Amino acid sequence: GQEIFAQVAAPQTADDRTITDCSTMPRDSLIVNIFICIFSLSILALPHTVVVAAGFHKTVLPQALADQYKAYCLDGSLPSYYYSPASTAATNNSWVIYFMGGAFCPTPDACVNRSTTNLGSSTLIPDTYSFSGMLDSNSTVNPGFSSFHRVHINYCDGFFFTGNRTGTLNVNGVDLHFRGRAIVEAVFQHLIHEKTSPNLSTATEVLLGGGSAGGIACFLYADYVRNILSHVPKFKAAPVSGFFLRIPELTGSVLGNQVFDYAKTFQAAVITTLCTNNIPKYECWSMASTYRYVSVPIFVINSAYDHYALRAWAKDSELAGGCLNDTLDFTRCTTNQVRDLNKWYTIFKQNLTSSPKFTANGNGAFIESCLEHVAAESAGPYMHYVLNDTSLRNALWAWWESDNQPAASHTFMPCELSLTAPHQCQPSCAFDMLPPAPQPTPQPTHQDDFKTRVADYDIIVLIICAAVAGVSIMFIGVRLWLNSLSNQDDERVVNSQPARRKDEEHGTAAASSTGGRYAELGEGNSAPFDYSEMKDTAL
Repeated sequence: GQEIFAQVAAPQTADDRTITDCSTMPRDSLIVNIFICIFSLSILALPHTVVVAAGFHKTVLPQALADQYKAYCLDGSLPSYYYSPASTAATNNSWVIYFMGGAFCPTPDACVNRSTTNLGSSTLIPDTYSFSGMLDSNSTVNPGFSSFHRVHINYCDGFFFTGNRTGTLNVNGVDLHFRGRAIVEAVFQHLIHEKTSPNLSTATEVLLGGGSAGGIACFLYADYVRNILSHVPKFKAAPVSGFFLRIPELTGSVLGNQVFDYAKTFQAAVITTLCTNNIPKYECWSMASTYRYVSVPIFVINSAYDHYALRAWAKDSELAGGCLNDTLDFTRCTTNQVRDLNKWYTIFKQNLTSSPKFTANGNGAFIESCLEHVAAESAGPYMHYVLNDTSLRNALWAWWESDNQPAASHTFMPCELSLTAPHQCQPSCAFDMLPPAPQPTPQPTHQDDFKTRVADYDIIVLIICAAVAGVSIMFIGVRLWLNSLSNQDDERVVNSQPARRKDEEHGTAAASSTGGRYAELGEGNSAPFDYSEMKDTAL
């Protein structure tokens, strides 16, 4: 563009003015228009870029903070959590915080092995990750909570975030850190005070969750976290697949409880709940006992036939065989095995419903009959497990939005397996084999979900981009056509130069040999044309 401007601005002779080559004009115009098209396409891609940016990114706690609390993973690495920001201004003070699960390590040697995995070291956890269930970023899957700030606290201490051993335990030359309690304290310290705004210091509503071992942590830490976040007006808890019981196994053995007790001993595990103020502390490791004394509103999400709990309970029995490998409809189970399964169902249901907490206002539950464990962390079950014509996600959201309503309004209970085939009594357990069940879509209070609104603009941006591209193509075509005409004209002018010079040598007017072109420029006579008079006009 600067070169073209210089050619126009510079004083020129008559000959130079006549044969100026303008062929560069369409080429530069083509470059400009290609840029416009690329820019338009980048705008079109914006909504999809936003959706990707809505994923979870790992935050590793600062060394100074970890040292202050002596908060370390099993291998001594720094604790971490995943975070995805709120996507709307309306939900900028709304949070979901979720404890990660992953069983526990029952012996020191098992903890050494665990320290070399992502369940014992933050260095082995990827920088980005995606989650589903109540943490899902997709508003179609998770319309209620997808626009909240969402935090996934990574599990790396090996015992339900409760380890509290002073110093390390050396096992075959490996120093192990059992500091789960300190990890919880340090993570919340960071989320409240040290995380760049927005942080929990301005939160107005928080849902605490967790799955499996994280579900146990949710039960154990619900009141503890509530005390830390005492400034938050609305605080509730929703543990997933964490309602574990301390009962003898199906064979009568108590070995499982003994292994559990050994693990909490060498980890020096501690719990601080209202439960420990009322009954012996060891009983509070049964979630039935802890649940009874949790003060915050709680929504229990669990299967009455939890796969993990059943396998532990049925260990070394006939039931532990192929029957429990059937994840849908118990078709491999014999009648006697179904009877045993229903024994567990009865025990589980009694432990849950006998608690005063179960019927207290403000609480709720979604207890299904599927053979699963933490299925609510997956999109399919979260959306399609249905009880009383209500899906799990809709039941959770309705409870979250309620205000101290009767528990019965938000309680969905399971069915008991049939002794005759087909044994499964809940059709939605096989949701992926059935057409989607009709169900109302929950209407979140916060309607301005950014991701949804941006996605709605896709078609508009597509039309705009197509229009810009069309205009650009037309512009290029017109410029090329005009350039073609200009080139033809220039060729005629160039061909006329010898005749003009010959006429000038003989003192004749040039107009006769150059036609109307020079007459339009004021060259109707033989007097030389003063191009300096055209300078301002040309500019």
